Amino acid sequence: MLVRKYPTYARIYNALGTTHIELEEYCQAVKWFEKGMKINQKYHALHYGLALTYNKVGMADEAIKLSHRTLESDPSHHEPYSSLG
Repeated sequence: MLVRKYPTYARIYNALGTTHIELEEYCQAVKWFEKGMKINQKYHALHYGLALTYNKVGMADEAIKLSHRTLESDPSHHEPYSSLG
């Protein structure tokens, strides 16, 4: 698995989390996004992916907080604007 070979590469964790969202395996998605965020707090895609996952499982307040963090780390990242309404 790529995570073993590149354990500090946050994009891998994001890809795994995104894959689990698509498979509707939300607990697994949360796990990968959170692991990635421990490695790189500034990688906005992890925050956004976790926000999407939280939104899918009915955790809207947490999703909003993460969307705001995503925008703080990279205001040009436009996807969180749509989740904030």
